[in-house]
Parts: sequence; structure tokens; C-alpha cells
Amino acid sequence: MAKNEKTERLPLLPVRDTVIFPRMVLPLVVRDERSHEMINSALQEDKRIVVALTTDADKGDPANPDVFPVGTVGKIVKLSKGDEETVLVIQGVSRVRILKKVSTEPYATVAVEELEEVQHKGKEVDALVASLRDLFRKLVDLSPHLPPEILQFARNVEEPGPLADMMASTMNLDRMKKQEILECLDTRQRLKKLTVFLTEALDLQQMGKKIQDRVMKGIDKSQREYYL
Repeated sequence: MAKNEKTERLPLLPVRDTVIFPRMVLPLVVRDERSHEMINSALQEDKRIVVALTTDADKGDPANPDVFPVGTVGKIVKLSKGDEETVLVIQGVSRVRILKKVSTEPYATVAVEELEEVQHKGKEVDALVASLRDLFRKLVDLSPHLPPEILQFARNVEEPGPLADMMASTMNLDRMKKQEILECLDTRQRLKKLTVFLTEALDLQQMGKKIQDRVMKGIDKSQREYYL
């Protein structure tokens, strides 16, 4: 639901494969000139922009792509310029609904309204949180690209909504699944969706590990037979 009737106009940064969640900090690589103009303008104001996922990662007008109606207001916290690209470090602030595009030149700006989460408490939510924490721990144990320290980070997040956002942001989920989590304002439903997604991810990880173990055992057996 909308938090209030007030709307505001902000620059839009369309992204193809990254979903930024509130409170999360992520780097974004920017290469096109229009985005550079947008960044320079945002830095002269309050450093806030709207980051929204494009509806099609490979098609559409690259200069003015269609984006999903729910995105994230983010604040530019760091900027690193190179010869061919700029790296932005963005901190998510809040979920927003994109009401309309206000302008497209020299870069896109949109009218947005902030969205409010529907909070839930109780035994069912507590059980969902406990289940998610267990799934997340198992996935981190099986994922070499995830540092063990991230488990402590997750333990420090107490609220169900932000916890789901943190886990969704961290895991290597499909972009559409992350967008689903972003668009889910009901925190109980968000926990349920993420439980399904992480269960699927864990099944794949465990299957991959079993296949790898079998392959390695076959290689070891072949090597032993060769030397004998």
C-alpha cells in the first residue's frame, strides 16, 4: 500500500539484472552517457535516485527501457569513475511505486510514491523466520562465494521483512525472483515466497554437490587403477 498521498519526482536508473532492496548496499556499473548525466544531476541534489529492473533484460529501447512498476529509492554513497565506466555504490532506502515517467531527456525521471510494508507477528511468522534462517545457513555452508561472516550479519537482523530482503539480496537468485520479493509488501507472504525460492536453491546446491562428489570419486578410482 502507498505510505501517503505525496509523490515526488526522481531520476531513474534502469538496470538489467540487479534488484536493490531497502537497507542493502550494492555496487552498480554504469557505462552509458545518459546515466552519467543523471548521476551528475543527482549528486548536485540529495543523491537519491530510483533503481528499477527492466521488464526485459535483452529487448526494448536501450535508451528508454520499460521498467517494473515497483523499484527502490537508493542513495549514492560512493562514486568511482574510470575511463570507460563508473561504479556507483548505492544504499537502498525504500520501496516505491513508479506512477509515471515524467521526462526522458536528457535522462529519465519518474513520479513515485513510497510503499509501506504490511507487518505481521505471531507463531507462524516466528516459524517462517526460523525455517529461513536454517535454509540460509545450509546454503551459505554449500556456497564457496558466500563468506561465513554473513551468517552473523543475518543473526543481527531481527525484523522479518528486512531479514527476507537481506537474504534475497545476498543469494544468487534469478532476477525475476528477486523482483517478486521486492514487490511483496506483505512480510508474511514475503517470508513464504523466499522459503520456496531458498528451498529450490538448496535442492540444486545439494544435487550439484552429489554429482561433483560422484565425479571426484570416479576420477580418484581411475587414477588408482592407472597407477596400479
